[in-house]
Amino acid sequence: MTIKSAPETIKKARDFVGEWSGDQGFGPSAAYIAKTAVTELVTNAYRHGTEPREEIVVRAYLSDVGPVVEVLDSSSQLPVIRPLDLTSEDGRGLAMLSLLVRAWGFNAVAGSGKAVWALLKDDEA
Repeated sequence: MTIKSAPETIKKARDFVGEWSGDQGFGPSAAYIAKTAVTELVTNAYRHGTEPREEIVVRAYLSDVGPVVEVLDSSSQLPVIRPLDLTSEDGRGLAMLSLLVRAWGFNAVAGSGKAVWALLKDDEA
């Protein structure tokens, strides 16, 4: 799925992954985790990886090691988990994601940009 970088399109990505999760037979808990993961990844692409209205690509697929959600943007800025700051209003998303999924990471995209992915836990699908 391709969306434009805008706050209102984050829900489209979440709904897309929700439908995909249902098609794969995920239970309610697993679908919630998949939707939460893609929400975090798309929000980061919107806030840190794109200019307004640039394209963000959202993928959901079954890999050999489990279900994956993946978000591609045009920025070479790599995601990092920031130290916990109890006074900050943001910056906790990737730390939260680390607790919800089996693994997450990123790969450079030829030309420019990156793909940030989350491998869902085996028992969640």
